[in-house]
Amino acid sequence: AKAGIAINPDVPVERLFPYIEEVDFFLIMSVFAGFGGQKFIEESVDRIKTLKAEMDRRGIVRDIEVDGGVSKANSSILAVPIPGSLPMPEPQCSSPEVPSSRQKIPHRQ
Repeated sequence: AKAGIAINPDVPVERLFPYIEEVDFFLIMSVFAGFGGQKFIEESVDRIKTLKAEMDRRGIVRDIEVDGGVSKANSSILAVPIPGSLPMPEPQCSSPEVPSSRQKIPHRQ
């Protein structure tokens, strides 16, 4: 099993920094959960970059996942494939009845 932390768009991404060495992945919510049809919150890109920069500074590699409002139009910004358009890794969900809409951001060297 893997351990991760998810944060909503209104939580400063810096609150994740103390846990960078403790968890396996981070989930950046790019919309507020529970409200369908929301558009991707553009500031999420800066939050992802900030978290990635801190991990790079520490020399630590962890998965960063994004959930909410990810589409073909904005996936190139995130450098992630969108289900149905490109091959995707197997979902991380433990139940086959529950589809995963989270998008993993690939590690770059």
